[in-house]
Amino acid sequence: MAEKAILIDTSKCIACKGCQIACKQWNELDAGKPEFFAGTDGYENPTDLSYHTYNLIKFHLTSKANGDPDWLFRKYQCMHCTEAACIASCPVDTIKRSDNGFVWIDRTGCIGCGTCVSVCPYSVPKLSTAEAEDDSAPKSYKCWGCQDRIDAGKEPACVHTCPPDAALYGDRDALVTQAQARKDELVASGMANANVYGVDELGGLHYIYVLLKDPSFYGLSSAAELSSNARRAYLLYMKEIGKLFLKKVSSF
Repeated sequence: MAEKAILIDTSKCIACKGCQIACKQWNELDAGKPEFFAGTDGYENPTDLSYHTYNLIKFHLTSKANGDPDWLFRKYQCMHCTEAACIASCPVDTIKRSDNGFVWIDRTGCIGCGTCVSVCPYSVPKLSTAEAEDDSAPKSYKCWGCQDRIDAGKEPACVHTCPPDAALYGDRDALVTQAQARKDELVASGMANANVYGVDELGGLHYIYVLLKDPSFYGLSSAAELSSNARRAYLLYMKEIGKLFLKKVSSF
């Protein structure tokens, strides 16, 4: 199967949160407790990802040319990195990559150690509570790219439900080309800071963004910040620590 990706054109996103609802519905996730007036004056609800929230629209306050306040939005979920820190550091190798490039967690083998939570540069995986697992050990949760829908020839739920077509699913190479063309179109229309994110970061992400401002405005790190030798050494260290922990536990 050719590498796939999801393209998010933030210039089209209207923050309707249809993708959030579709994700909850398709994956049969708990609604969670509303967090009114938390975070960005209550617009972000919930305020972060969790074991029952795989997808979230983030609000970023900016200003229009006349000084009036304005919002820019970003869909926040697993980036499905090619150089995935979660895969590299998992001590029990239960984080897998599908043929289309998307990353998923085999929770039948997950031990809830939290290593993936610690190493993810985008702070995506989250551990469940013991209660959520029927009093067994917590496990790690995140977006898995709706692999069941993909296998059935459908789009991911978030893409399928997006009213303004701000989210598209398809071959990664084609979407990168489309993203670059859209960026050029936005620059030509006067949005000089428009850029594409996800092409090279961590070997290439399987979420590609068309952004209207610098990635740092959206809380996204640059390719250089994400690919240091120190970071790679840290991932190997975390994996070895996890293995030593498992060896110690099994000796009791």
